[in-house]
Amino acid sequence: MREYFAVVFEDPLGGLVVNFPDFPECVTFAHSFEAASAAAAEALADYIEEVERAGEAIPEPSTYEAIRIDGQNMGCDVIRVKVIRPVK
Repeated sequence: MREYFAVVFEDPLGGLVVNFPDFPECVTFAHSFEAASAAAAEALADYIEEVERAGEAIPEPSTYEAIRIDGQNMGCDVIRVKVIRPVK
């Protein structure tokens, strides 16, 4: 099972924003840090399903270190998100 890292930061309008450096178009929102993890897993699964359906390649996950040293991620939390395949 693949894992990707998500960056969690506070939204100036309230709540949290979660995005994936490996998938810049994949963004979700949550009201709490606990909810951010679940929202991230669902958003990632949906996004990867769409990418695969379009026949596009899924990138290899970035390392934690690479995400952490990116200046855009300073002061943000980084969480590990497993790719969960929907049951069909």
